[in-house]
Amino acid sequence: MVSAENHAFSLPVERWLREQVVPIAVAMQDDPGRALPLAQVFLEIHAMHTKRSRTP
Repeated sequence: MVSAENHAFSLPVERWLREQVVPIAVAMQDDPGRALPLAQVFLEIHAMHTKRSRTP
């Protein structure tokens, strides 16, 4: 049984998946060359984390 709280949470998640995640996944399947190299992604995440960690 799905509680009202879980249902309220799941609706925005389902909308996000349908409206944002699925179109990007389809686009990536259609053109995998548009992906960023993994090393670049990790460098960008590390840079954002470092900046946020230093900001009070």
